Amino acid sequence: MTGIYLSFSPGSYRKGFVRLFNPAYRKRLLGVMDQCYTTLKNWFISRSITMTVVGVATGAGLALLGVPFPIVLGIMAGVLNFIPNLGPYIAMAPALLVALPQGVDHVIYVFALYMGVQSLEGYILTPLLDKRFVSVPPALLLFGQVLLGILVGLVGVLFASPLIAVLLVIVEDLYVKDRLEAKN
Repeated sequence: MTGIYLSFSPGSYRKGFVRLFNPAYRKRLLGVMDQCYTTLKNWFISRSITMTVVGVATGAGLALLGVPFPIVLGIMAGVLNFIPNLGPYIAMAPALLVALPQGVDHVIYVFALYMGVQSLEGYILTPLLDKRFVSVPPALLLFGQVLLGILVGLVGVLFASPLIAVLLVIVEDLYVKDRLEAKN
């Protein structure tokens, strides 16, 4: 609920937050907050494109294989792709069950389809989009997902990527540029 209130009037909350800091730092802080906003927006665009491509590719592949409910299963694959690492497997389970009455060969084809789409997404599409939209090193992202997964659970895994992207902006701007590089 708080997120809804924040999204309707972010300017007033932003100004109130910045007023908590020394006036000399306020302009810089507003600039960093703008960069964090841009990073989150770009991350969301990247994820939306990835989810759409996975959903369409999966649905089209299932339709070509003659599996019942390809549109529904494709939408599930796209939406569940938001959940890092586990989502694609959760989405694959119903598709395998739906393909089972058509025979074991169809189950194998559906499995291969899901693994192929996820391989293309994980090794080609996501790295290209992340390079274009959000610069988060993959090892740092995986570490953050594991750490937040241990500390917070599934919610931590879900939000590890945007949190790490924002933390990288904050560390780069407020620590590296303002502290380390300013002294040299």
